[in-house]
This record gives sequence, structure tokens and C-alpha cells, in this order.
Amino acid sequence: KTETENLITQMTVSIDLLGGLLDYENALIKLQELEKLSSDPDLWNDRQNAQKLLQEKTYLSDSINQYKELQQKFNDLIELINLAEEEKNSNLIEEVEVDLITLSK
Repeated sequence: KTETENLITQMTVSIDLLGGLLDYENALIKLQELEKLSSDPDLWNDRQNAQKLLQEKTYLSDSINQYKELQQKFNDLIELINLAEEEKNSNLIEEVEVDLITLSK
């Protein structure tokens, strides 16, 4: 159990660091701005700028979605391992530990 707790702690720190590197809150704001700009009917008057804007929007959106997906999977595994421990289900605990290790890579 101690190894699992250490892994959970390490993953919590890693996910928090990823969120910091992404600058998650500001990334969400920037994505909203890019979405607003991309809906401007005059966007394609400057084709090069439009392509750059859409590439940035796609990259930012993908980064945010990957971070949210990682965070959600991690939170789901934490809930599952807590439930498995309450029920003293050692098979489920082992499965979740494997999933945590896989997710951490």
C-alpha cells in the first residue's frame, strides 16, 4: 500500500506541475479568445494569419483536452482504489495499481 500511496503522491505532484506548465487557467482564457477570433467573418482576409490562429487554437485545445483527460483518469482511479480498499477487494486494488503505473508513464 505504501508504494501505491507514493505513486499517488508522485502523480499528484506531476499532474499539478503539468497544469502549471500548461498554465491551465490562462490557457482556457486564451482558447476562448482564439475561438472568438476564429469566428470572425473577416478572418480569412489574411490567410496566413488565419492558418496560424487556427493552428494555435488546435494545439491549445488538444493540450487542454489531454490534460483534462489525464486528470479525470487519475481521479477515477483514486476513487476506484478507495472503493476497493473499503471493500477489501485485493484483486481490484491490484488492477487499479497496474492502471496507475500505466497512467504514470
